[in-house]
Amino acid sequence: MIGSSGTYNVPSGFYIDWYLISGGTSQDWLMNNPDNRMDGGLPVAFVSYAQANPDGLHHNYHNSPNEIVWEDTPGGGDLDYDDLVVPFNFGGITPNTVVEEDEGNESQDNTARLRILTFL
Repeated sequence: MIGSSGTYNVPSGFYIDWYLISGGTSQDWLMNNPDNRMDGGLPVAFVSYAQANPDGLHHNYHNSPNEIVWEDTPGGGDLDYDDLVVPFNFGGITPNTVVEEDEGNESQDNTARLRILTFL
């Protein structure tokens, strides 16, 4: 539902990659364009890394530390980056003690909480 929010735990050592499906839903994209081709009329996925996008362009950037803005058109469209604006924030970091079973060593692992509006 548009405007609802979710909270996700993000363990240390993991990366977050944002993505946007232009012209459909994630399910449409997986069923009709899993190779992410830019053959007109098919849903296209754009991710945070330009090199991974089918047109090689940046389709999002951080407008502020807690906001990502998107351009959803292949080839960059009008380059206004206002097609989707996603506010988010990271909550507190929760330290977790990890014990390595083989050696009995303890180490620290942290989990950050990510709160984001969801657009379904």
